[in-house]
Amino acid sequence: MKKFFKNLIYLVITIAILCLGLDQVYTYIHKNTAPRNIPDYIMQLTPKDSLDYVILGSSRALHGLDPLLIKKQTQKKGFNFGVPGSSFFEIKLTVKQLLKKNITKNIYIQVDYIWNEVYNSEVPTIGWLTYINDREIYNDFKEIDSKNEYILYNKIPFYRYIKFDSKLGFRELLMSLFNRHTSEIENSGYAPLFGKLKNSKSTFKYTLNQNINPHVAEIIALCKKNNINVFFFTAPIYNFQGNNTVLTKNLTNYTDFSNSVSDFKLYQDNTHLNINGSELFTELFIKTYFNHN
Repeated sequence: MKKFFKNLIYLVITIAILCLGLDQVYTYIHKNTAPRNIPDYIMQLTPKDSLDYVILGSSRALHGLDPLLIKKQTQKKGFNFGVPGSSFFEIKLTVKQLLKKNITKNIYIQVDYIWNEVYNSEVPTIGWLTYINDREIYNDFKEIDSKNEYILYNKIPFYRYIKFDSKLGFRELLMSLFNRHTSEIENSGYAPLFGKLKNSKSTFKYTLNQNINPHVAEIIALCKKNNINVFFFTAPIYNFQGNNTVLTKNLTNYTDFSNSVSDFKLYQDNTHLNINGSELFTELFIKTYFNHN
């Protein structure tokens, strides 16, 4: 029995050391090789990668605005950091890191029904778990950690890489080591959609909370403190039946584009423009924000 427990202790120690080592190796590769997700890309930026502007938001930003077209027409260099499913928690994490790295003086943030979301969205959050041992990032996670799950990712080495292997694990590391960027990163963050909305009579509506989202309030305060220009906008929505007056009331530098594209053939679905619609919206975005500069 003594021999059994002795061997068990050796096994536990070996596994612990292996997890510590693998955690360090995985994190190093994420930080220093070809980025496979937006958080990795952001964490590798330096001041020499300065941009005239950045676009933040969910898939409605990602699929709606093309920085390459903006550069072609205005010579302004930007990047679309939209991530599908993002809430304002992930957007806040992005803003904080961009400010630390002194990348840009102009931030454009897409806002709509995510105004109501105080907690994080699981899929967009996964990419940030690589950096959860960073004190500032961990403290942000602790504020929303009602289930104590993020404490485990911080305290147990390699646990986050095991649980989210498909997003952070071995395959992604191999792709990074072979310098395989995602198509979005190669296209300055933009990812076009194809196909057309089939039901021209469909509508879309949401109701917004009256109180300002606390993450939005923090973003505004941080940008003001760091002399960063922050603009908010709502991307086009097909046949939008809602009301964005709450956003107009609470946000300075807000522009509502929700009803700016009316042709259903320019949408893939009610809330996402297809490639033709994104070209039209990008040109409208240019006229609104860049033509006067």
